[in-house]
Formats: sequence, C-alpha cells, structure tokens
Amino acid sequence: MKGFITDEEAKQNTGMALVVPSDKIVEILSSDFVKAFIARFVAHDKLANGDLNGAEGKFKESIDILERRSPEGSQLMVTLRDYGAMLNQAKRDREARAVLSKARMIAEQHVSKQPEP
Repeated sequence: MKGFITDEEAKQNTGMALVVPSDKIVEILSSDFVKAFIARFVAHDKLANGDLNGAEGKFKESIDILERRSPEGSQLMVTLRDYGAMLNQAKRDREARAVLSKARMIAEQHVSKQPEP
C-alpha cells in the first residue's frame, strides 16, 4: 500500500508506505484458517457442479481443521450450516439434523461473545 498526503504548508507531497514481510504473508496463507476456508470454498464449487461426494470430503476437511483450531468459532458454525444444507440436499436428514444441531449450539454460545473477524 502506498500513497501520499499533500502538505499545504511545505508545498510538497509527504509519502507513506506499508511493507509486509513476505514470510508473514506465507505464514498467513499457509495457516489452518486459510486452509479451512479454501476447503469450504472448494466444497461449494464441487456442490455447485453436482459432486456431492467431493463436496462432503471438503466440508469434512474444513470442519476437522476448525474443530481443532476454533471449536466454538463462527467459521465452524457457518461451515456446519453449509454442510448440513448439503446433507439435506442429499436426503440424509438424520445426519443433517445432527450437524445443524451442533451449529445451533455454537451460535447460541456466540450470543454473549464478540464476533470473530
């Protein structure tokens, strides 16, 4: 990110810049949260293309990561809801109810907590 601010008194531009070390960018992109997000994104893509088995595998991958890293997190709740909707679509109602129940439990815990970014 770079830019400038006009300094009227000095009659010149005052520059500013932000530098992020590449190792920090790699660290963020290889984090579990990003891996879980990508797995969920791929699951949605597979679901949109009618690949329920592939979507289920990716949803489970995302859920596994999030349960280890943030068992009460809002991202897990969203992923569980999406997975539950997929299970309903696949006419696996009993499994869908269990997954959606778990998502509801997480949602109820978040009522008094700050939302996650």
